[in-house]
Amino acid sequence: MSIVGNEAIHELAARNGWGEGSIEKTALHGLLGAMTSKAAGSSALAGILSGGVQEYVMGYLHNHMPKGWAANHPDEAQMIAAGLGMIVGNISNDKKIGGYIAQMGAKWNIAYVVETDMTDNDLYEKKIDEFQRYDSGISDEEYIDQLGKNGIKDESYYKKIAEFYPGGAGIALNMATMNDNEIEENYGNQLTRVGDRVFVINQDSELARTIKNSNGYAQAVGKAIQIVRDKKILNEYFNFSVNVNPSGAGEQILDNSSFLFAGKYEAIVRIMIDSDGVVHERSCIIDNYNFEKHDLPNYVAKKIVMELNNEAALSMKAGYLKPYI
Repeated sequence: MSIVGNEAIHELAARNGWGEGSIEKTALHGLLGAMTSKAAGSSALAGILSGGVQEYVMGYLHNHMPKGWAANHPDEAQMIAAGLGMIVGNISNDKKIGGYIAQMGAKWNIAYVVETDMTDNDLYEKKIDEFQRYDSGISDEEYIDQLGKNGIKDESYYKKIAEFYPGGAGIALNMATMNDNEIEENYGNQLTRVGDRVFVINQDSELARTIKNSNGYAQAVGKAIQIVRDKKILNEYFNFSVNVNPSGAGEQILDNSSFLFAGKYEAIVRIMIDSDGVVHERSCIIDNYNFEKHDLPNYVAKKIVMELNNEAALSMKAGYLKPYI
């Protein structure tokens, strides 16, 4: 209930433009916290306080920490929320449930938005630099060891996985198994090749729809809209730097669209509200599709996801998967 409820709150907030720490989101998280706490046999008061504190924490981190801090430190953000949740939960002797409620609310905040002067070209240059510096994180020793054990998955393995995900997510993975000519032959109606391993996605395509329909993207646009609304300035575009980081296994499994680009992606989002109250949005989303090795977490659900990620990083070092932009 906590996972589904938090997901619903963030989607509703995105649609209505409610920002981090807003009264609306704080109230909804408090209500969900009360329901979760009661369902667990604990105090509704602990749930209300913990859920509300979680939203306050995310709003504070968004407004007072360095740019992109929460996006790059999701575990720390969750720990802060959980710690404060335990403190307020202690009011009614429900520290454990209070910490859990606050942590789950923070965990499902996956889009981080700040105003920026960065242009589309700036973001492109940044991603090109990252692409050229890509490192799978797999050591030569580990690679040789796995090679001797026949422990490296080839293209056919990932093509089969891609078949289970019709639409953008499957296409993105399948593209990593192909060379540039094969990508153009199979998906030329969805994208345009503009360089070696660099492609522009057509707006009316399965790939584009997968991104646009993802919860992370919806959150990002909703937060940007709320910031523009608060400015009360009409007929002027405002630029936002967006970092979508679905770091938890729940987001990666339940919201496959948000996990489309190996977990993270960045964007420049422009929002204008005209004199009639109509919202205009322009976005430039760029990502390096690659896999990097990460340490395995302790909890099972995310461990499974990260093991698959690390297998893909090994395959990418072997050349069975090829990164692209």
